[in-house]
Amino acid sequence: MSMPGIPVEVQAGFRLESRAERDMLAQAPAEMRPFLEAQMKMAMEMEMCEFLTRMFKSDHEQATTVMKNIGG
Repeated sequence: MSMPGIPVEVQAGFRLESRAERDMLAQAPAEMRPFLEAQMKMAMEMEMCEFLTRMFKSDHEQATTVMKNIGG
């Protein structure tokens, strides 16, 4: 997944698999691996979207607070 404007370091942090996930993939039957990998990728993308949503909401709330404080 590539999102313009998101630093590569941030994107890479979401792509890291845990040791438990790697172990689960290694032990899974070969026919199930593509499905598990797709499910893990989808979970990581959801996590990134939730992170971005929270970040943008926080920015919006900060800007709104500033406008309220200056009387806008």
